[in-house]
Amino acid sequence: MDRILITGVSGFIGSYLAKYLLRDENNLVFGIDDFSSSTMTNLYPLLKNRRFHFLEHNLLNEIPFSVDYIYHLAGNGDFSNYSKNKYNFILNKIDVLKNIINYAILNGSRIIIPTQYCDYQLHKIEYSEYFDCTKLCDDLILNLIEKNKLNCTLARLDSVYGKNMLKDDNRFIPKAINDAFLGKDFMLDFDEDYYFTYVDDVASNLVKLMNNYSKKPTVDIIHNIKSKKSDIIKLIIKCANSSSKVKINSTIVLPSEFKPNFSINYECNTNIMEGILNTVKYFKLMYYS
Repeated sequence: MDRILITGVSGFIGSYLAKYLLRDENNLVFGIDDFSSSTMTNLYPLLKNRRFHFLEHNLLNEIPFSVDYIYHLAGNGDFSNYSKNKYNFILNKIDVLKNIINYAILNGSRIIIPTQYCDYQLHKIEYSEYFDCTKLCDDLILNLIEKNKLNCTLARLDSVYGKNMLKDDNRFIPKAINDAFLGKDFMLDFDEDYYFTYVDDVASNLVKLMNNYSKKPTVDIIHNIKSKKSDIIKLIIKCANSSSKVKINSTIVLPSEFKPNFSINYECNTNIMEGILNTVKYFKLMYYS
């Protein structure tokens, strides 16, 4: 039986990945979280499964069991803790990375670390320092991989969305869905395009990447078609049967400067209409029924 660890397991992607992995009866999944940026909500369905074991734990401390595979999802995209204390956030993130990588070395574990590398070109100034920190951590990981010959891959993600997102998740798609259900109008200073990636594709490709060792230090797990924010909002309004309207002040469309290196083995092909419809249905069932 494969022993698999997911850090940040109560988060959006972590909980979805755990659910996906538990479909295989040969998997024993260990989940770790300290709830610094999440809640127990996403864990309730998982705790019913006898092959899932949860530990509330700070990753700066020693992990009291051994595993074959590690998905290090803790702290990925955690803007809230960064804004509270930037200096402590950076030091903590680096110390956790060192600890989890040393743990992987001691156990001989294969490790995958998702990263938001593709978002470094964000045009929102308030996030620029955060992504500078993310790039610093990614560079540290790549140096550790090379120095220690680690069986580790960075999985680059962009704008992941889907079922299991919490109502108070302030990322673009869940916020847009909530606003649509509340009948709020949307005002965009300008339009932007992104590679919005459905969580089903992310989970299946993370597992594929774990089981098929890549010699490349980074692999892109990103939808292969860009979508404008305004088009996503209009689609959400339609799926939610909302009275909301969209106004864009500028005709300028800011393009994504990131160009993914798509691989035939790691493609994300869920149709954006299908993905948005599934996500809107989930929000309606969970929060607006």
